[in-house]
Amino acid sequence: MTLLTSIEALKKEKYDLAAALGTVFLTSINYWRNPIVCWREQLDVSCVRLVLFCQIYSAFFSKNKKQFLLCAFFGVSSFGISKYLYHSTNDKWQAAYFHAGLHLIGNIGNMYLIYDNDNYDD
Repeated sequence: MTLLTSIEALKKEKYDLAAALGTVFLTSINYWRNPIVCWREQLDVSCVRLVLFCQIYSAFFSKNKKQFLLCAFFGVSSFGISKYLYHSTNDKWQAAYFHAGLHLIGNIGNMYLIYDNDNYDD
């Protein structure tokens, strides 16, 4: 999904967002080609966190700030629920569904940033 939103950001000339999303895609592919605990996992997680913080910052200058921040809140909440289900209840399928929810909600939030044509100038 992140690759598609990165391409859409390129089409809309949101080059900073496209580069950020493309980097998340590449670090994730790099980790998931052989998902073991190693530096590649740390790089992927660190990249995702950095991009999220940059997106939250840029959202404050966006007309779609509320929509993006709502998506970010529910996406991060979905991730937290998935971690809880995976580690505390050992319900891997339900954890996977909530983790997928993070990706779906997060990319909806990305679309709010991509389709924000009017940034606030103040």
